[in-house]
Amino acid sequence: MLEIGCGTGQLTRELAGRTLNLTAIDIGAAMVETARRNVADPMARFQTSSFEDFADSGSFDLIVSTTAFHWVDPGIGLAKAARLLRPGG
Repeated sequence: MLEIGCGTGQLTRELAGRTLNLTAIDIGAAMVETARRNVADPMARFQTSSFEDFADSGSFDLIVSTTAFHWVDPGIGLAKAARLLRPGG
């Protein structure tokens, strides 16, 4: 699962602990550090990155964003999300 714009980890904390391979990204380094402190799941990975610049060689079953996707460049966002989703994701 990929969470775009994790902020302080509010949603991430709810998703954590469910045996998910969770990657959470945010453009703000301070936000990512706060999220790391707020989420005690060793399977959760955090990365400071915009979605546009996010480079991950894997693919995801689910991509979520609660309050950040409207900041993503509309010429990139949906197409990139579609590329990053596994078939059937």
